[in-house]
Amino acid sequence: MTRKTDESESSHFEAAAALARAIQEEPRWAEWSEATDAADADPELTGLADRYRELAVLVHAGRGDKAELDKVADRIRRHPAYRRQESAEAAMVDLLREVNVTLSEQLGLDFASAAVPRKSGGCCGC
Repeated sequence: MTRKTDESESSHFEAAAALARAIQEEPRWAEWSEATDAADADPELTGLADRYRELAVLVHAGRGDKAELDKVADRIRRHPAYRRQESAEAAMVDLLREVNVTLSEQLGLDFASAAVPRKSGGCCGC
């Protein structure tokens, strides 16, 4: 690589790092991070999640009670830590969509769609 290419790549990485810092300074990021940590540390919620996974395996194998699985899922959805995390996640998705709109306008293309790897090697995704 030439020195100019190295400097160009360095500025791209610096710009990306600046964008990451700006996102992390957003209150929605802090709430999402705190809510996720709280949900992960909540013993009741993690116990329910473990129980759900166990029941799901049994139901999938034809040996479990689907009604019990549904009850556990409902308890998870009603749990305050889960609800907080879901709300914070929705706010984060909104933030990232806003960032995508700004980037897309600046670039003249849908940034998020362009950043997704194609499923196959063809020029048209075929």
